[in-house]
Amino acid sequence: LEGWVDIMYFVMDAHSFYNFIYFILLIIIGSFFMINLCLVVIATQFSETKQRESQLMKEQRVRFMSNASTLASLSEPGSCYDELLKYLVHIIRKG
Repeated sequence: LEGWVDIMYFVMDAHSFYNFIYFILLIIIGSFFMINLCLVVIATQFSETKQRESQLMKEQRVRFMSNASTLASLSEPGSCYDELLKYLVHIIRKG
């Protein structure tokens, strides 16, 4: 945006006094456009990061739930773990 004032004065001298309206609108609309462009980039990056982290959390939750269900099945009566303990106690008492 450096030097636009000089160009505006040259255009005003060459044509009409009211050409400053074009430059003022150009600066205002251009500034809003650049700000919105930056905000869109930030919002897009935030959305992608949020989606990626959400997917990672879902995968970790599934992994945790499968581990928790495996651990819970080990403590159920008649489970493989209980049967193994009974077998070991039986062998120790026998021997």
